[in-house]
Amino acid sequence: MRSFPPRLGAVLLGIVILSWFIPYLHMRGSQSESYTLRGYYCAELNQFLMMEYGADSLRFRSEKGVSYKMKDARLLLPLLYIHDAEESGGFPLEFEGRLISAKEAGEQMQFNSLAPRDIYPAPLPLHALLESEPDIPELSRPSDMLVLRPDRLVFLDCATGAELVEKTAAFNEALAEAGVVFPITCFANNPSTLKAFDEGAFLTDATNALFQLKLVQGRPVCRATGVRLEEPAVFLQVEEHSQRLYYGLVATKTALYLNMYAGGLQRLPLDYEATSHSVSVMVNPAFYSLVSTSLADRQEDMREPVRLAAVRRDFSPLHDYAEPYPERIRQEAETTRKRQSFLAPFALVQYTAATGSVQFLVRPAAAPLWAVAGIACCLLVYAAIMHIRSRRQDPVGLICIALTGLPGLVAVICFGPLTSLGGGAKAPPRSRG
Repeated sequence: MRSFPPRLGAVLLGIVILSWFIPYLHMRGSQSESYTLRGYYCAELNQFLMMEYGADSLRFRSEKGVSYKMKDARLLLPLLYIHDAEESGGFPLEFEGRLISAKEAGEQMQFNSLAPRDIYPAPLPLHALLESEPDIPELSRPSDMLVLRPDRLVFLDCATGAELVEKTAAFNEALAEAGVVFPITCFANNPSTLKAFDEGAFLTDATNALFQLKLVQGRPVCRATGVRLEEPAVFLQVEEHSQRLYYGLVATKTALYLNMYAGGLQRLPLDYEATSHSVSVMVNPAFYSLVSTSLADRQEDMREPVRLAAVRRDFSPLHDYAEPYPERIRQEAETTRKRQSFLAPFALVQYTAATGSVQFLVRPAAAPLWAVAGIACCLLVYAAIMHIRSRRQDPVGLICIALTGLPGLVAVICFGPLTSLGGGAKAPPRSRG
């Protein structure tokens, strides 16, 4: 038996490329109509009004399956579609004995969302800390940048790159006085200069304690919030809002919190995994409307339902609901999953819904029996091709196909055979031209 190493290298490279290209091409070619499921709490019905987004459609229905025209649905959600409700005379609106005006509804509407791609990979340890109380009535970009290091904070001049020794020393002294223990494990602020005011930055230290850091009139101010998380934070968010209800979101691997102005953290009543769940928070003068979607499950067969919860402003429960994906959508996802397993027992994945950067992931087939059937068909096809060509079977080629399915079959046909059986068998002659 004689082997041809250069061909083997070409085959292996082809398998790697085709293990990405074939599943990707199949996904693009067989992609069904896009479908997104959302919901918003309707106080009038005491239900969530579900919103089904298609490629070019939007359908509203209640939890019980009652469909609504868009105009009627918008009127059922006056705290979301404020202008529609105001035009139809829906304000002032009464909720549990309290009257809410259209102006109040608009001023106190706040929306935050968080997905795994916002958390992973970790951001660069480079931040722009704004002056929170400037001499002029507007915020401006600083001339230096804050750099996180394992044992301290450092300020660098943007023009020269030189360390600002005095500012660095002042900030590290303020952190030490507040009780910060290095290294800082999570740090976030909102560097936009278009906002009305600045709340500085929030950070967690080595003991999982939460602190607020601000630059006030050129001097550092570090405040210990008195909060210590049960597990390390993986994400902090700061988004200033005029109602000053909460600073933003705080996420650990298994819990999601609101960082409240009133003090402390308020855990949201949702199942949460930082690596797989996308969460949206909508606030109005009456309640919080929460939605949690599993992105990891969505990539497979959508078994996990979309989970929704509504709580009052004091976080007492109003209503919770779990909406499964329609059977048609789940069946389409399962069919796609089986076909992809048939084509390739392994797939190289570059992008996922749960990450915000390019990956190099090797994923085994989601349906192993379909993968085995695909490999068997590829082996039969290769055996038939070799028989038609009146050539002996290629053991190394057969092994490549048995391990990789269609990517291996295409690569071996294009670059093979990889071995030649028989005494003194010569390599096939090179073609001239």
